Amino acid sequence: MYLRSPVHEDIFIGLCYYAINDLTHIPHRIKNGPGSFKVEEIIDENLVTKDGDIHIYKITKKWGVDSTQLNTYLRRYGATTLGRKDKYAETIQYVLSRRRIRREGFEYVGSISRDTRVSDLHLGNRFEITVEVEDTSKYKKKIEEIVLRELQKSRIPNYFSYQRFGIHRINHIRGYRFVQEMASLSNDELGRELTNKYGGKDVARLLINSFQAYLFNQAINISIKKEGGLPKTKHRISLRNIEGRVLISDAYPVIGYGLTYTPTELKEVLEKIGASIYDLKKILYRFKYIGIDAYGDLRPVEILFLEPPEIWFDRDIVKIKFAISRGQYATQVIREIFKPRYPSRQGY
Repeated sequence: MYLRSPVHEDIFIGLCYYAINDLTHIPHRIKNGPGSFKVEEIIDENLVTKDGDIHIYKITKKWGVDSTQLNTYLRRYGATTLGRKDKYAETIQYVLSRRRIRREGFEYVGSISRDTRVSDLHLGNRFEITVEVEDTSKYKKKIEEIVLRELQKSRIPNYFSYQRFGIHRINHIRGYRFVQEMASLSNDELGRELTNKYGGKDVARLLINSFQAYLFNQAINISIKKEGGLPKTKHRISLRNIEGRVLISDAYPVIGYGLTYTPTELKEVLEKIGASIYDLKKILYRFKYIGIDAYGDLRPVEILFLEPPEIWFDRDIVKIKFAISRGQYATQVIREIFKPRYPSRQGY
């Protein structure tokens, strides 16, 4: 049974339910300094060769460096990351480049064929998160029960999490305004001017993605409210864990101009904001001409663990280690354990 969140900040961005049936709030904080939030990308080493067209390098990103800064630096070397990472995280990441890079900080791993999809190479991410808890002894048994027994058997909604909505949790609102203003423009040149008004192409893309994410979250909520569980869809998605075992999940669409059908839940979400799927797809298509791709995608409806979670206690510190599929948020896992009441103040 899914429980509704009592937290206004959660509900405002569409994180309306918990999968783990316990509303106990455990006073805590995450991302409390360097070393407290570590991420390591997991790649499929079976795809790595010695004679491919695209070279793979391992790099380390320090705490406080955001993905935009990192990508600006990597462009000097013709390199790109596999995925964006949280600013307040220490990360071990892989980057791809058609050129050989002989520079300190770039550890050569191998190469892949140009026909290899990045989504096939990048299996997921391994997290090691240090959580400060006010009274570990009081909550130790409950935390152990959730981490070691409840997490993997619960179907945790694969919501787009806090980071997707910005530090003030309003990026989806700004994204919707951007879409509305774009709809009123008569030509694409004005669209480029509008994009600059919203902070340039990179910022504007984040706002559009945040709006798409909000619609996805709300569609999941409608399914939980009406059917008591995550959506059952006509699409299935196959992901692999570290041992190569295939994980299967129902996949729900993230709205974009490439969407070929309209699930009932998504149609209902759009009706609530006064939009039709046809008109919205037309507007999202127009963003192509200003360099923002809003094609859409299929996304697993639940969090998929690649490794069993582990946990350690040290006085008022709890360390939790787990691996989940690419594109899924560690904060969704931590949220299920500790039930934050003030997420933005607690490091989420």
